[in-house]
Amino acid sequence: MESGLSNIGPGADSIASQAREMWEKAAHVKVQGRSLKTWTYASPVVQRVQVVLKTEGRPLDADIDLWQGPDNTPQRMKVYLE
Repeated sequence: MESGLSNIGPGADSIASQAREMWEKAAHVKVQGRSLKTWTYASPVVQRVQVVLKTEGRPLDADIDLWQGPDNTPQRMKVYLE
C-alpha cells in the first residue's frame, strides 16, 4: 500500500507513514459471537473511521451500522465471509 501511495505525489510517503503509525497505536477491540459493540465520536473533527473485520478461519457474518449526520441517517452494511 505504501508503495502505491508514494506514486500519488509529494507528501504521500508522509501520509503512508502517518497511517501506519496511527494503525499501530490504535486500540484493537475484540468482539465475538452475537455481540453488540458501539462507539461514539461526538467530536466534529472526526471525519473518517475505519473498521477491520478479521476471522481465524471461521465464517464471518457481521452487520455494521454507521449513524452519521445531523439527522443520524444510518448506513447499513452486511458482511459475510467464508
